Amino acid sequence: AKLYSPGGILEILWSIGIEEQFYIMIAPLLFFIKKDIVLWVLTILTFSYFIIFHLEMFYFLREFSFVYFFLLFGGIIAILEEKNKLEFLKKSVVIPIGILLLTILYFFTDIFAFKDLWARNLFTIILFGLFIHTLAYNNFGLIFKNKFINHLGRISYGIYMYHVIALNTVVFLFLNNNTLKTFNSEIIIIVINILTFVITIIMAHLSYIYIESYFLKLKTKFR
Repeated sequence: AKLYSPGGILEILWSIGIEEQFYIMIAPLLFFIKKDIVLWVLTILTFSYFIIFHLEMFYFLREFSFVYFFLLFGGIIAILEEKNKLEFLKKSVVIPIGILLLTILYFFTDIFAFKDLWARNLFTIILFGLFIHTLAYNNFGLIFKNKFINHLGRISYGIYMYHVIALNTVVFLFLNNNTLKTFNSEIIIIVINILTFVITIIMAHLSYIYIESYFLKLKTKFR
C-alpha cells in the first residue's frame, strides 16, 4: 500500500493530514503579515500554488494530493464575506438555488467531469467555496430547527472520523458470519448501511460528549 493511501480505517486521515500541514504553514505566515493585506496574500498564494500544483515538474504534489488551494480559496471566501464583498450573491434566491443545483449535478452526473485536471480543480474550488458560502450566509433565512439534524451537524467531525471504522466493523461481521450470508444480497446491503449509520452516530455522539467537548472548552481559553 502507498504511504499516503493506506486504505481501511486510516484512509480518511489523509484529509486531516493535509489540513494540519496547511495550518502549520499558513498560521505563522498570517501572524507576521499586516491584517489589511491578508486578502491579497491569500489570493496570490492561491493563484501561485494552483499553477505550481499542475506543473509537470511538481508531479509529487498531485501524487500525494497536496490540494492546499481548496483551503486557501476557502479563506478568501471567508474574508470577502467579512468585508461585505459578496453581497451581490444575496440579491436573488435564484443564485443560491443555482449553486445548490450545480453542486448536486457535480456529485451525481458527469457533466463537470472535465478532461483536464486543472479545469476540474478550478471549477471545483469555485463551486465548493460558493456552496459553503451559500449554506452559511446565503440561505435566505432557511434554517433547520430540528434538534436531531442540528446535533448531526454538531457531531459531524466524529461522523467523518468514525464512519469508516463503523463500516469496516459491520462488513467484517457480515463476511465472517455464515448465517448472515444466507440472506438475500440486497437485504444484506440495506442492513449494512443502516447499521453503519446507527453505529457511526452513536460513536460520534459519545466522542463529542466525552472527548471533543473537553477540548472545545479548552480551546476557548487560548483565543
